[in-house]
Amino acid sequence: MRFATLTAAAMLALLSGCSSALYTQHMNAAQVTPTEAFAASLRQEYIALAEKERAKPDFPDATFFAARAAQAAKGVAVLPDDLTERGLLAEHRDELGAARANLLPLLDQTRGQLPVQAARAQAAFDCWAEEQEENFQPDDIAACRDTYLAALAQLQNDYAAALVAAAEANRRAAEAAALAAAQAAVPPVETYTEVQTLAVPENAKVLFELGSAKLTAEAQTWLKENFLPQVLTFAPERMEINGYTDTTGSAKFNEKLSLARAEAVKAFLQAQGATASVIATTGFGENKLFVATADNVKEPANRVVEVILKK
Repeated sequence: MRFATLTAAAMLALLSGCSSALYTQHMNAAQVTPTEAFAASLRQEYIALAEKERAKPDFPDATFFAARAAQAAKGVAVLPDDLTERGLLAEHRDELGAARANLLPLLDQTRGQLPVQAARAQAAFDCWAEEQEENFQPDDIAACRDTYLAALAQLQNDYAAALVAAAEANRRAAEAAALAAAQAAVPPVETYTEVQTLAVPENAKVLFELGSAKLTAEAQTWLKENFLPQVLTFAPERMEINGYTDTTGSAKFNEKLSLARAEAVKAFLQAQGATASVIATTGFGENKLFVATADNVKEPANRVVEVILKK
């Protein structure tokens, strides 16, 4: 009987020694800090659990957590305890299984974004599973379970806040992009130090016959002798030619006619040496009259163009 007692004690000492050596081996391997944030946080959580179990002393569970810390240190993907090798009562297996099923997708969503909180929740779940399997220290079981529930709630709250922040950041980015696009669509404001507006012709000279965009012979002479020198002397960086009509005929016809008159003056100026690239033409038709009249009024003063010189 005495021999049997000694043998059991010797075997226990031998097993403890082997477990202690394995524990030390895993803890040494766990001293490397991985570069990935979640793995680094998980490693630290498992080291804390391993040291806690060793202090009891509970070498098998201390070794289990030390091994998990070593895996995390190597960058191996470590999932929450899968419970398959845990000797759990049926009701405890169901509760922990449901908790694990709820935790896994949350970890997938938060490992990269909230590594510290995610690692804390996973390690607390493993602590709960380990204590629940032993099932003889109610205070330790409750402590691990409460720690897990608190860590889970913190992770869920922080993730919800992160989603709100991301949505707000996306909204602001979309607004900034829309504003940038709108600003890009707006042509730059042109600034000129000198602007001169010339009504052509002056002295009640008529450039066009009624309903025509062809310059009269008199108009061509006047433009060449009186108007062109002013343009060439001014040397504009931009020239805007606005065409007008009277109110006879249809509004659609007059709109086209007014633009054709502006184009006719542009062509004439180009032929006389004006730079084509700086000239822009617009036809106002009946939307904007040079001289206000009623509808269907043959007003020669409206058969003109207006030239704006800018530099």
